[in-house]
Amino acid sequence: MAAVFWVAGGLSEGPWRIGLWFVGVLCEYVAPMVGLVFPGLGRSSTAEWTIDGGHLAERCQLFVIVALGESILASGIAFGHHAEWHLIDVYALLVGFAGSLAMWWMYFDTSAKEATHAIEHSKDPGRMGANYHYTHVILVAGIIVSAVADELVIGEGSHHAELKYLGPLLGGPAIYLFGNALFKRVVRGFLPQSHLFGLAGLAVLGVFASHLTVLVVGTLTTVVMIAVAALEAVVRRRAWAAQAH
Repeated sequence: MAAVFWVAGGLSEGPWRIGLWFVGVLCEYVAPMVGLVFPGLGRSSTAEWTIDGGHLAERCQLFVIVALGESILASGIAFGHHAEWHLIDVYALLVGFAGSLAMWWMYFDTSAKEATHAIEHSKDPGRMGANYHYTHVILVAGIIVSAVADELVIGEGSHHAELKYLGPLLGGPAIYLFGNALFKRVVRGFLPQSHLFGLAGLAVLGVFASHLTVLVVGTLTTVVMIAVAALEAVVRRRAWAAQAH
């Protein structure tokens, strides 16, 4: 059924194409939530689904890598629009790049092997696989919004952080932290406190962010992301050390 809307959208133009493709996306994402229900055929349960944990984990990781790569590319394009490269412009570029590295670090400290084991040993691999997949929609959305924030930091860094700037500047990292927390909840069975601390830090920053410049807000959000990734790494190492003993 989704293919009907994809093909129809490809044959259409303008708003009709967007509308038809939007329905196609809804079909793809909503169908598993309702057991792939179809008139006359009934629905399935997640317990009946055959899930290859390794394949699913690998594919989801590839989506994250592509999204992060596109965000870095967008930062490079925004930086290339400067007629001259000043030290402050280079600093803004490094802020955006450091934020992307923090997102990479935060996500990939959970290995594909760990996710594969969790899915394949779940009592209901189908449901866990679906939840694992859906969290990546939030993760990629966070990366996209953060990429917009990076472009603002590079292009509008000296401007006052008005409300229209604060949306992506604070929203991108917040969406990513929320998605990554849910992702690790699916794999490990609990919400990481480091991510909750990060969300709290962004909320505190949001109180006085309107008094700062775009570059300063971008710098502080990057600091929060790096701090969360570092704290998570420390907690993980301590957990491994405790298990070893």
